[in-house]
Amino acid sequence: MLLARRVRGTWAHNKMCNSGGPLARLLLTLALGAMFLFVQLFEYLALGFNIQAGIWGRLFFYGTGFHGFHVLLGLILLSLSSLRLGLGHFRRGSHYMLEASLIYWHFVDVV
Repeated sequence: MLLARRVRGTWAHNKMCNSGGPLARLLLTLALGAMFLFVQLFEYLALGFNIQAGIWGRLFFYGTGFHGFHVLLGLILLSLSSLRLGLGHFRRGSHYMLEASLIYWHFVDVV
């Protein structure tokens, strides 16, 4: 799922730079990111332990929660970019927020 999110975001950016029309691809990226967070939440609820289960519980929840927080922040940035894209604020040579949001999205994939 990580690779699919990354590919869709990059595809949207390439469409913006080359031929326009990236909104549908960006919305698909948002849907995949939201699906990731829902799966993570479902896993948290289905686990047989919690954060108070000693050092291993803390490490698991802090590690996966740290990544989930960054995915949430990336989704917020991409949502704002999608909104601005839908309102026509971005042009072919002027779309820094979209580009910065996608760079952050790639950073989240690495984390």
